[in-house]
Amino acid sequence: MAISDSVLYRFYTTGMCKTFDIRDLERPAEIATFKLGSYNDSNHANSAQFYTDNEGRKLLYLSGMGGKCYVESITPTSSSLVQTITLDKINYLQNSVRVNMICGDDGYMWLFGIDNKGDMLVFARANRPDITLKEAKITQSDILDYWYRTDYKYLESISQGGKFYGGNLFFVFGSQTTDRHLDVYNVCTHEMVYSVDLNEAVTEEPEDCDILGNKIILSVDSGKGYYILEMVN
Repeated sequence: MAISDSVLYRFYTTGMCKTFDIRDLERPAEIATFKLGSYNDSNHANSAQFYTDNEGRKLLYLSGMGGKCYVESITPTSSSLVQTITLDKINYLQNSVRVNMICGDDGYMWLFGIDNKGDMLVFARANRPDITLKEAKITQSDILDYWYRTDYKYLESISQGGKFYGGNLFFVFGSQTTDRHLDVYNVCTHEMVYSVDLNEAVTEEPEDCDILGNKIILSVDSGKGYYILEMVN
């Protein structure tokens, strides 16, 4: 899920998209349903973030998982594929391709997810590929920073999507049967600065989140579609 200009873009496995007018957050109005340019059977559409480049182009970076990121030029009613980014084998990430790849508001690629064994979280910042390349690859030499969290078990709290804003990574976890929470990492210190327990408030599987003013919009697998979380100082 990602938000831009009061439109919520909701993504589904294979690369389907539904859009909603959320000027009234309590009453979202559906706009359209369409296939992304990256529509294919292996596109998991796990996490997404908008980025506006130096030339004013608004691009959607959609993490397809399996070592893929699809860059789309998207409107509320249609989308076309601009670039496909593939993740090379990278020792810093334990050669895992089970990570989200999105572009943060700082213009860097942020990679976050689990190692191949599912018993460690891996995080990295990388150079963003030249958007003029139809096919691009992130290699070990593109990695600018990385860190790990070893006190983690995938089967206890399933890793989901997330966003990068203002030096913080917002990372969603859980399912209907595993621990549900939203963790916030300061990417300069690599420390988790907040962890929001969602188990009582959210009964569905959380999928992704985005920031809207002082609110966190948390998308879920079913039920209400999303929750509105207020951020307080």
